[in-house]
Amino acid sequence: MNINEEKALQTAWNAARAAGEEILLARHLGLDINTKKDGSFVTQGDQKAEIVIRELLTRDFPEIPIVGEEQGGEVKEGQWAWVVDPIDSTKNYIRGLPIFGVLIALARGHEPRVGVIYMPALGEGVRARKGAGCFNHRGEKQEVSKTSKISDCMINHGEVDYLLEGPYASGFRKLASVVHAVRGFGDFYGHMLVMAGQAEAMIDPIVNPWDVAPVQICMEEAGGKFTNLEGQEGFLGGSALSSNGVLHEEILKRLKD
Repeated sequence: MNINEEKALQTAWNAARAAGEEILLARHLGLDINTKKDGSFVTQGDQKAEIVIRELLTRDFPEIPIVGEEQGGEVKEGQWAWVVDPIDSTKNYIRGLPIFGVLIALARGHEPRVGVIYMPALGEGVRARKGAGCFNHRGEKQEVSKTSKISDCMINHGEVDYLLEGPYASGFRKLASVVHAVRGFGDFYGHMLVMAGQAEAMIDPIVNPWDVAPVQICMEEAGGKFTNLEGQEGFLGGSALSSNGVLHEEILKRLKD
């Protein structure tokens, strides 16, 4: 199957923006908040956004299946698929905070080829396609920092309870003691700061494919590196480490210390 990836990128960006309008409207009208089986929250904003995204993606690319947080699906080796998270950082969304995002990626098997992250409340975002660079909503190229000293870097993190009590607890504490700053910018936003050169790494110990598929392609096109916390490449690894690339191996090593 031959896919026009430039067209796919524009379709994904348009779908994310259209979903953003539904998300903001739903919050304005008042949210019905429910708890899913895994304990996470879902609102009609999530559900309406995924419907809009699916309609627009299917309109332009009817042959490509969609894997989404709210309606399921599976990424299959060697096959094209859209990977969709209608609202990442739902807890922020529910509390009226502006940092939540619509995440859409187009993957060929385990390789993301197109990625979009859009923040409806701020009208900001990033997008990338394989080999064409990563750009923000103003068309400005995103590039990771060149910082090479661990003592000069800022590290973002998610799921701090798991980091402080799980298998990486000792390494994370030691790492936090030697870096310039540690900040709890969780979910997609911590990765975006790395893409923009405003932080050197983002550590996320628990992720789903739809949380990080667009993150991977955007990070790599910004000149950074993306693996799971064991150093395995790809967005299906269950955890995530984004970095400026220069410090990636050192951070992995320190986390296992």
